Amino acid sequence: MTYGNVQLKNLDETANSLFEREAARATWNQILARITRHCTCLAQLNDEVCGSGLHGEHYGGLTEVPVELVCGTESRGQDFDSEFRPTRSHNRERWLSVALARLQGRGLPPVTLILKDGLYYVRDGHHRVSVARALGEAFIEAEVIVWENA
Repeated sequence: MTYGNVQLKNLDETANSLFEREAARATWNQILARITRHCTCLAQLNDEVCGSGLHGEHYGGLTEVPVELVCGTESRGQDFDSEFRPTRSHNRERWLSVALARLQGRGLPPVTLILKDGLYYVRDGHHRVSVARALGEAFIEAEVIVWENA
């Protein structure tokens, strides 16, 4: 049985390998960033991003969101890089449990995303987004909150 390009012989080994690959990519990304003086930080949805033009928010519904449009976070920017790769070892166990659930085909709750100016920021579900990216999934199920501009 395969999942994308991943052979599913031993799911624990597969999940561990995925985490190691993503963590190594995050490390190399950070090294390259230091050399090129390019930030690889995950975008934070804060006053700088929002500006003073935020008018309100409303529920946008449950939908499938393209993973590539998830670009940042409402919080937790230090735990993942700009590609949602894990940057801290304390994420490992949670990341592995999410990866194992996905590899086993178990459903997970939808993530909660904030939609602002056509881009999505994670309120809840950072590990699920990270795993979806690592597995090459194109879409993720999400509850969407729409932030409106003035």
